[in-house]
Amino acid sequence: MARTLTADEQVRYPWASRITDYVPVGRLRKAALLCAGAGLLVLVVGMGIIVLRSVSIRHGLHVKSSPLGQVTLISSFALFGVAFVVGAVTAVSAWIRGAKTPLVWSLGAMVPGVVVLLIYFTRGI
Repeated sequence: MARTLTADEQVRYPWASRITDYVPVGRLRKAALLCAGAGLLVLVVGMGIIVLRSVSIRHGLHVKSSPLGQVTLISSFALFGVAFVVGAVTAVSAWIRGAKTPLVWSLGAMVPGVVVLLIYFTRGI
C-alpha cells in the first residue's frame, strides 16, 4: 500500500520518499479476535486440566459429565459465539467496502468457532 508522495506531501515531509497508508482495523474486529483467542485459551486450559485429572485416558474422557468440562465448554463456546457473530457482521461490512485487511481480521475471528463446532458435532467432545 505504499505510494509516492504528492507535491503537497513532499513539502510537508521532505525526508520521506514514499508514504504508506494506514488501514484501521477497528475495535470490534480486535475485540472479536480477542474473544476467539480467549475462548481457545479457555478450551485448551480446561481440557488440559481434565486430561491431567483423569485416571485413564484409554477409557475416554467424560467432558460433558464433569462440572469442569461443562464450564469449559459453555464458557469457550460463548466466547466463540460472540467472536463469530461480531466477525460475521464486520466481515460483511468489510466485504461491501472491499477492505481486504479488515476482512482477514473478521474471518480470523470466525475461524476458531467454526473449527471447534465442526469437531464438536463430528467427533463429539
